[in-house]
Amino acid sequence: MGGCISSETEGLSFHPFTKGSHISLNSCLHQAERQQSFHHGIVFSNRPLRSKEKLRIRVLKEEMRWHGALRIGFTSVDPSTLEPCCLPPFACPDLTNRPRFWGGGIPEELCQAGALLKFWLSRDGKVFCQQDGEPCARVLFSGIPKNKKLWAMLDVYGKTKAIQVVGGPSGKNQMLSCQCQINKDAQHLENGHSEEEITEQVVIPAANLNSCTDTSAWHSQKNFHIFLGDDPSCVICQDKMADTLLLPCGHCNFCQHCIEQLQGHSQSCPLCRQTIHSAQSIGCGNSIPNPIT
Repeated sequence: MGGCISSETEGLSFHPFTKGSHISLNSCLHQAERQQSFHHGIVFSNRPLRSKEKLRIRVLKEEMRWHGALRIGFTSVDPSTLEPCCLPPFACPDLTNRPRFWGGGIPEELCQAGALLKFWLSRDGKVFCQQDGEPCARVLFSGIPKNKKLWAMLDVYGKTKAIQVVGGPSGKNQMLSCQCQINKDAQHLENGHSEEEITEQVVIPAANLNSCTDTSAWHSQKNFHIFLGDDPSCVICQDKMADTLLLPCGHCNFCQHCIEQLQGHSQSCPLCRQTIHSAQSIGCGNSIPNPIT
């Protein structure tokens, strides 16, 4: 077990010591590559994520002879307290069956080489994933506790062979050559400040998540829906007030802006998946609903 003291103000990288036995890290700890087989590829972040911080991961390499792809998760266990030699082959379900570890699979179509993926936590404990350039975010899984320090946990699994932690909004900051190497190949790293604000997202359920040969019994095809109780804000962007009613299902947990975005690519309610026949503005009071055109 190696000690790792990390300031919560420093940039995200991979934990330098606590990693799977098949993982190699480059010198600045921003890139992780699985050197053999399809498992023993678990890595952790060097520090807990800050409130509203987004984790950005770029898929660098694929190995097409395997099934399944990258897994994402979080843990309230400080990785520095874990023995690297005792890490199991798989994050899911080996670690997620333990207390204080949460994780899930990512659809293979999102994990192609070159893809930039963003992950973040909602205030009600749901994990979101969005591929750069896509208008939609996906709810991968839920049940993350509030008000706890949480380290990111990734499993470089199956087809996913190498990944990179990317800094800055959308990963489009200036590329910096930092002399980092994996297998003696120079790589370029992107660096910048973490985006602190949650941007508006259109949410779709994480259907048809890919399972792997070793975890197919664990991997669920369940759709996760969003319910925030008495919270008056839109359940999609969690910023604007919910002021729009969907018919015929009757869900009114959305703002007009998000519904207009949603209807550009889907005609299903994000909560119940019923077909949307019409959307009506209900304002913030008891005014007569007006249709959105």
